[in-house]
Amino acid sequence: MEESANRHLDKYVSFFSDKTIEKFIKLTEMYDYIYKFKKDTQHDNNKCDHGTKCVHLYKENIKICEESYDYDFCYELDNLKERYDTYMGTKGCCSSLSKTLESYKLHNPAVVIITPFPILLVISLSLFFMYKYTPFGSFFRKRTKNKKNIPGNLDYAMNVIPHTSQRVNNYNNNRQYNISYLSSGQ
Repeated sequence: MEESANRHLDKYVSFFSDKTIEKFIKLTEMYDYIYKFKKDTQHDNNKCDHGTKCVHLYKENIKICEESYDYDFCYELDNLKERYDTYMGTKGCCSSLSKTLESYKLHNPAVVIITPFPILLVISLSLFFMYKYTPFGSFFRKRTKNKKNIPGNLDYAMNVIPHTSQRVNNYNNNRQYNISYLSSGQ
């Protein structure tokens, strides 16, 4: 019976790579240190040593998380960070240890590079829709029309169409003028 159960479990163990198993071992060590750190109330030096080892392992694993991003591993690191931060925030027993741990999310350059693009896309699309489909668009169009009607504007002078109609010119050429004037000799 035990041999068949072991064969059944061997199928599942073969799905994990060596790197994944190493990460499990590191997470288990960190959780073991943080558990001992939280529960050891009798020996302060021992307690601080467990906390120091946990922080040291966490900093090593952040580097691994930054180099090759494994979502599950990084998520568990973040969970461990939250547990450590809440415990240190409430108890604060070892003065040599920091109150909070660094997050791997702050050091990820891809997040810093990619973040502005969706923001710019959302801003430009919202301005476009506001211009087209809301009263704000008519407000902006009215302001631009008022700018075009300023007499000193060069665009206004260029938009005036010169009066060059052939019909009017022909009519003026055929017209006779009778101008009356007073002579000075009378």
